[in-house]
Amino acid sequence: MKTLLSLTLLVLLLPLSLGAQESSTEEYRRFEANLVIVVEEFESAGERAKTLLDPADGYLQNVETHRDEDKPDELYLEYSIAAAKIDGYLDKILALGEVLVEDSQGSVITETIVMLEERVNGLEADLEELRELADASGLSTDIRIERQRELARAEREFTREQEKLLKLLDSTRQYTVELTLVESIEGEIVLLERILFTFVLPGLALLVAAFFLGRLLGRQQAKRSK
Repeated sequence: MKTLLSLTLLVLLLPLSLGAQESSTEEYRRFEANLVIVVEEFESAGERAKTLLDPADGYLQNVETHRDEDKPDELYLEYSIAAAKIDGYLDKILALGEVLVEDSQGSVITETIVMLEERVNGLEADLEELRELADASGLSTDIRIERQRELARAEREFTREQEKLLKLLDSTRQYTVELTLVESIEGEIVLLERILFTFVLPGLALLVAAFFLGRLLGRQQAKRSK
């Protein structure tokens, strides 16, 4: 059975046949995913998650462990994975345990990158012209100072737009996957259900179980909104 992630990747990674016939422009795609997985063996699953990536295919951007006496242990990992390898690594990540949250977003950003490339190229051409004007002979001191200021402003704008382009290009080569491993609390919920089924009401037991799962989802949502 294909997961939501698999279907999203299928759409993103399929060649755009018609577009390839009509234009030689390279297609740029971006993808990111956020996963919450419940694991039985928290420590061993955490070690597997930390060493899951081959250094040639990506790296861990961030690792955080959260421990609280009143809540399940959590391990947060942020991966940067080569776009060409993303499908295989997602399968490995999903196999770590039971998927509680599976959220992914993908998009084609070719038009944005092409427009930004054209802007950077235009700014670079303007820079060359401004450098020639600033270096011209026979300029008065005031004019030379003014042209140097214009050149400095143009250089800052060029650098800013170039960095934006490089960052955007990088996001199409390396995909970000955020993973939170949560220690299984199934045993605690089952124990509470048994107590409530025996001494109180069956319906209340289900509400308590739903409360525990809702708390996990709430913590994940709060972390993402920070």
